[in-house]
Amino acid sequence: KLQQNMAVSLFKMKKYGEASKVLDQLENSLLKSELQRKIKDSLHKENEKPIAPIAKQEEKDDPLVELRSKMERLISESNFKELLDLSQGALDSYPLQPYFYYANGTALNNTGNPNKGIEVLETGLDYLLDDEDLKNKIYKQLSEGYTKIGNTQKASEYLNKINSGS
Repeated sequence: KLQQNMAVSLFKMKKYGEASKVLDQLENSLLKSELQRKIKDSLHKENEKPIAPIAKQEEKDDPLVELRSKMERLISESNFKELLDLSQGALDSYPLQPYFYYANGTALNNTGNPNKGIEVLETGLDYLLDDEDLKNKIYKQLSEGYTKIGNTQKASEYLNKINSGS
């Protein structure tokens, strides 16, 4: 009984070789065969090479991440003319990226073309999936765009969408 307990304890401490030696000294029993199977399985799992995860591309090598960070910088600096050029090029290259619609719409809103900005921002909403922060940024820009063209009702609608979280 003592050796059985010792074998179980060694197994739990992942000392499979030692547990196996203790088991070899025991008479055949259900516990012995069960524990030998578990040791064998555990040793097999230890020897398997784990599948290496697909290496994530470093952010500095990812053109989308690079473009987005440049655009965020331009927005924070209120450099909308440069943002307009950069975001238009990004949209031409990556038409399925909702952030680029936000950046382009923001640039258009702030360079005297709110009608086009509204159109771009609404298109961006179509590509948006599960990004509440970006959705609220787009709603804010839509509200500003509609305010600039004098449609206060639509502007209020989008502001309310931000506040209600829908």
